[in-house]
Amino acid sequence: MLRKLDLLPIFVYGHSSSAIEQMTDLQMTQRPKWTRVSFGRDYCSNFCVFGERILLSQPAGYATLEDAKESLRLNEQVVKEGVLKDADYVIIEDFSNLRGNEPAARAHFINHLKNNKRLLGLIFCGTSPFFTASIKLCKRFNIVKIDVQVVRYCSEALELAVDVLSASFSYFVIQNLFGTYQLPVIISIFQYPLWHDCCGYLGRR
Repeated sequence: MLRKLDLLPIFVYGHSSSAIEQMTDLQMTQRPKWTRVSFGRDYCSNFCVFGERILLSQPAGYATLEDAKESLRLNEQVVKEGVLKDADYVIIEDFSNLRGNEPAARAHFINHLKNNKRLLGLIFCGTSPFFTASIKLCKRFNIVKIDVQVVRYCSEALELAVDVLSASFSYFVIQNLFGTYQLPVIISIFQYPLWHDCCGYLGRR
């Protein structure tokens, strides 16, 4: 059975939700139906949204294939309700309390990522050495065609997610305002603090 220790409320290494919002300047959206949801006998997960384009998933326990399918269905529902409509977004997977999963569950998770056209980036944190090595192997063979990163702490993952969104916005502006021209004067405007403030704001949107 799932241990009560695994049924943890959402937090980032001891920080409350209000402290997280102050640290990252991101508003956190969390609903009871996304919190400590049990799937099967030995698996549960928390979900929340930071800003409008960063989804945090915190699974706990051991996931079977059916557990993974149910969890991903809820994941899609959270995106539908909490993420900005039709916008690309970043997923943070906090595996601090995940003990493991079936090979079939991992394969289903990877296939789900491949079919997600809106997913801009995937950031893992709290992973075991074995899982970290597996992620690096997947990146080496380009199994998943998205930006995949691994960091140690969830707070680092949140900062990286904002950077990913900001970089995506920068590319969008270059392509739509300046076409394919690669002029130093164009690139230089992105060095000004105002530009970074704008990107940070949009990452929080």
